[in-house]
Parts: sequence; C-alpha cells; structure tokens
Amino acid sequence: MTLPKLNFSKKQTNIIILLIIAIIIAIFFTYLSNREKQEPRTDTSIIQIKQANYQNILPGESKLEDVEKKFGSPISSVISSTGTIYQFESGNKYLPHEVVIDGEDTVQYINRHLVEIPKENQIQKLTKELNETPTVLYSQSSLSGVNLYVFPKSGLALEATQKSGLGLSIKYFSPADLITIIEKHFPNHSKTFDPEKYHD
Repeated sequence: MTLPKLNFSKKQTNIIILLIIAIIIAIFFTYLSNREKQEPRTDTSIIQIKQANYQNILPGESKLEDVEKKFGSPISSVISSTGTIYQFESGNKYLPHEVVIDGEDTVQYINRHLVEIPKENQIQKLTKELNETPTVLYSQSSLSGVNLYVFPKSGLALEATQKSGLGLSIKYFSPADLITIIEKHFPNHSKTFDPEKYHD
C-alpha cells in the first residue's frame, strides 16, 4: 500500500515549522515551571542568628561544672536575688569574670571583662559578626561616654565607649525581647539618655 504523497506549499510548510517550534517552547516552559514548584526555594534574605556564647558556655543550657572545667574553681561566690554569683580569674585580679548560676546549677548570665583591650571598634565588629544591629542603653556610665550595646536576639551586650567603640566587657545571657532583658539583667539602664537623672 502506497501512502499518498503530501504536497505542501512553502507557506504551509513555514506554518507547520512555526507550530512545531511553538509546541517545543511550550513544553520547555512547562518543564521549567514544574521544576520550580518541586524545588524548595531558599530565602537568602533570612539570616539565622545564633545565641552567643563564651568558650562554648551557653546561658540557659551550660551547668556550673561546665564553667569550672573551662575556668577552674571559683575564687568567690555571693548569693543574690538572681542566683549565686561566682567569680573566676580573668587575668586581672581587680576585674574577675562573673557567672550567675540559678538554683538548678544552670548558667544564667556571664560578665566577661576584656582584660586585653582590643584596638578595633568592637561595636562594628560584633554588629558584623552577629548579623544584628544593637540597641543602645544608657546609665550613669553614659556621662563618661560608656554605653551598653545590646544584641537581644544573640543574647549579648557590649559595654563600650561611644566614640571609639572600645570594648570594656561583654555580657552573655539567654536571648529574649529587650524589655525582658532590661528588667532581668540591666534594671539601671534605659533606652533614653537623661543626664539629669544620673546626677545626685
């Protein structure tokens, strides 16, 4: 059986070719669309902020024995309303590190004195490292140009000079909202600077 020979004009041939190309393009874009739906998108604008720690001592999780393994035996301890405050050698006998431990032997707060004062601007350095913009808190020390720069999501606060960003101490605590952090750890600080408030 001989199939009839199809004779197309040049115009008809061009139309057929265009239709075939259109079908191929449609199939290609359908494939891409289905692939995008199947593959989960990664939102690069979302930056994961991790809780800050000091030598792997993590407030809210680490225990007193973990601290002693890192820093040795405490040189003193005082019971306060927030827990027991243990002091550990820092390299400066006048400025020991302080660690607050609650009734379950869990670390709640670390006050680390920067014995070797870094030359670089610590405010800028920590802002970049933590991927978080700090909130400035003021106290009587602000009269001397020393403020507290709090990173609530990271659970860290830097005591530093306003002009040069010279770091004096770093405080570590469990991440929380700013109001909770102020009430729990820095009750003598506020978000507004009022010189008259700090004068006798």
